[in-house]
Amino acid sequence: MIYRLIYVSLAHPRFGIDHLDDILSSSRRNNTPLGVGGLLIYHAGRFFQVLEGPKPAVLGRFNRILADWRHWEVAMVDAVPAATRVFDGWGMGYATPEDLSPALAREVQRLTEVVGLDGPGGPDRDAVIRDLIGFLEGFDETVESASI
Repeated sequence: MIYRLIYVSLAHPRFGIDHLDDILSSSRRNNTPLGVGGLLIYHAGRFFQVLEGPKPAVLGRFNRILADWRHWEVAMVDAVPAATRVFDGWGMGYATPEDLSPALAREVQRLTEVVGLDGPGGPDRDAVIRDLIGFLEGFDETVESASI
């Protein structure tokens, strides 16, 4: 059984595009041997990421993210067992909302605003999870900018 964890976070104010390259290269190098894959979307100082793989490995990677200075206000949106992978064979795919269809781009931009899910005025957690499930079900694996 695969474990899927979804989180959103804010990028540290000193975060730059060179840091994004570091995140992607180290994720691809370190995740693959652990059987972890997924998708990272970065837009306007916010991260949206899906991690998939064996539960201990996914939780280990997430704990590293929690300790990473580049991520602020990390909010786990969902963490559940999954029958199959959405991002099978991906070490860590990467996309920006501009790389997605207009409908998916709007959804991702909305979902990346979810930092602080339980805070006042925040979106309803169940509605966000429903939207995330819809996002994952509608995800097109042919996003050209996402690489294995």
